[in-house]
Amino acid sequence: MIHNKIIKKSIAKTLAILLIVALNWAGLSAVIETIAYFNDTEGSPQNVISAASLDFAVINNNIEKLIGIELGEDIEFISILVKMNGSLDIQYNTYAEKISGNNDFCNALQLEASHSSVFYNGALLSFNENNVANLGTWSFEIKMLPGAGSFSHGEQCNIDLVFKGWRDDVSDFNQSGFTDEERIHLHLTSRMIVLNEFLPRPDGVDYDFNFGNDDSTKPQGEWVEIYNNSDFAFDLSGWYVWDASGDLNNKIFITAQNTYPAGTVIGAKSWLVVYMNKAVLDNTGDMVRLFDSVDTLIDSYTYISHDFCELEPTPGQGNEFTVGGGSCEMVPSNKSYARIPDGIGDWVDPVPTPGGPNILKEGEPQFASEAEQAEPVLEPESEIQTITKMPEEDDLSDEMIIIDGLFVAAPLNSEPLPVEALQSEAEQGEPAVEEPVGEEPIGQEQEQEPESQFLPEAEQAEPEEELIEEEPIVEEAPTIEQAPADVPDNPADIGSDSGNGSEDSSGDGVGGENESVSIEASAAGDSDAGETAGTGETVSE
Repeated sequence: MIHNKIIKKSIAKTLAILLIVALNWAGLSAVIETIAYFNDTEGSPQNVISAASLDFAVINNNIEKLIGIELGEDIEFISILVKMNGSLDIQYNTYAEKISGNNDFCNALQLEASHSSVFYNGALLSFNENNVANLGTWSFEIKMLPGAGSFSHGEQCNIDLVFKGWRDDVSDFNQSGFTDEERIHLHLTSRMIVLNEFLPRPDGVDYDFNFGNDDSTKPQGEWVEIYNNSDFAFDLSGWYVWDASGDLNNKIFITAQNTYPAGTVIGAKSWLVVYMNKAVLDNTGDMVRLFDSVDTLIDSYTYISHDFCELEPTPGQGNEFTVGGGSCEMVPSNKSYARIPDGIGDWVDPVPTPGGPNILKEGEPQFASEAEQAEPVLEPESEIQTITKMPEEDDLSDEMIIIDGLFVAAPLNSEPLPVEALQSEAEQGEPAVEEPVGEEPIGQEQEQEPESQFLPEAEQAEPEEELIEEEPIVEEAPTIEQAPADVPDNPADIGSDSGNGSEDSSGDGVGGENESVSIEASAAGDSDAGETAGTGETVSE
């Protein structure tokens, strides 16, 4: 009984708990939504969220060029900085940054840069300008130092010109939340091998050399000279010379068979002459082009007009200045075109010098005045002047005599001094000049001058030399004449007579106690001129 009661109570309690849980679950599950009597909904369609920007670009930002030390072969280019639409205002720093390349080559590069109020002129790698406010056009010119040569042809130098921009209302780049960076990439290659001279129209004998003709072969015919500006030899195997025709038959490869000196290696600071061995260059104008082994155009020159018409070729020799001139339509025969100075100078029409320094001497000398070039060399130990021009056969007459291979003119109406007497006078060296003793000089053309103007014999010759620049001179045979009682103070009066010399009134040329030998030079020029210039020297015994 007791056991049944316990069971019944447990069942009743369990049922009560289950009923409570069921009722609560039913009540909670009935709560689905809350009903309110007041509500509202709003939208914001006019709101826009955006961020600021700073952006600019560089137009013409990739430069790939050959550069050498020749005059007029600098690299010039323009780049433009442009602000993009919507960008904040910009200020920027700009500088050069080396990326790679040969140090000697890169250090030899110079830069001129200009923009608005900014101007820079100095080493390319030292370029640095800060806080530039304006965008726009930058002008650049890159060149190489004239004496550069401590690197070979074909060296590389890669440099970037960097432009770092930030907001113009912030003082420092690192404090600006908006920045941009643009670069100009420079890819530069050293050009140390250049065209130096060429002969387009050989034509027979000239300048004591037979140039042959357009179809002639080495060492005659057409040729092109190449010069190495570097301190290192360079192998030109696979290189070739070509004209403007585009004809493959005119492509002349550089080999040991068509070069002087024979071979494809060009020495440091040296020349290499390439012979065409056939007609390649036009005689009315053409272009000479030099290509390397990978078909890169290294150098070129177009010839059309002609500054000189008669100029000597110098293959394998230096180009210098020499006489030339005239005007002509076609390419003149036996005349070259060359850089002067060699390897670096401007192109001119010079004397052809294949394989050597180029020369060009115009009507007005460029390295010496005409007076300096015409002035003869004085021989102080000899009283007999050297004849600067041999007289023509027709100019010889009974009055011309030859002494030791020299042509001298004998005075008219007088007998020439014997050869033995002339030689003995020459052996005496410089004559001694006696001081004047107060007596008046004889002759109308001699005038007394202050003693301060009396110059040594070496200085006396200078004013007389100026008189003989225009015409070559021929010496007169010395004659013995009556000397004045004393020597005039003015050296210009000594031997001032010209033309036929001085006549001896006594006939035998023997004077009194004071004897003088007057050696005068007479110009062998135009017989119609009626005037000659001479120099005189007085010897007192």
